[in-house]
Amino acid sequence: MGGLRLTKKGDLRVAEVKKLRKAMKWPEKGIQIDGLFFPDPAMAWVDAFRHSDLLALGDGTLLLGESPEQFAARSYADQVRYILEGLLRSNVWSEMLNIG
Repeated sequence: MGGLRLTKKGDLRVAEVKKLRKAMKWPEKGIQIDGLFFPDPAMAWVDAFRHSDLLALGDGTLLLGESPEQFAARSYADQVRYILEGLLRSNVWSEMLNIG
């Protein structure tokens, strides 16, 4: 995708969120996984990856810290550790139990 552009304040641009959502094939209204509803998976994904150092800041753009192939070559334990650490440090993560 060539990175995700940020505003001057360091926030993700709305157009970039839409671009990511389309690339991931996530509906605009959120996704449901195992009975949990995630209202804004694109922002949660970006924030978690940003806090896990999997995304790096470069000249007003968030870029992958390493290629997907490099990440995939890591042990599963390392992959999970990076992502979970990012989710734990994220302040935009939200999920809701979908009852009914």
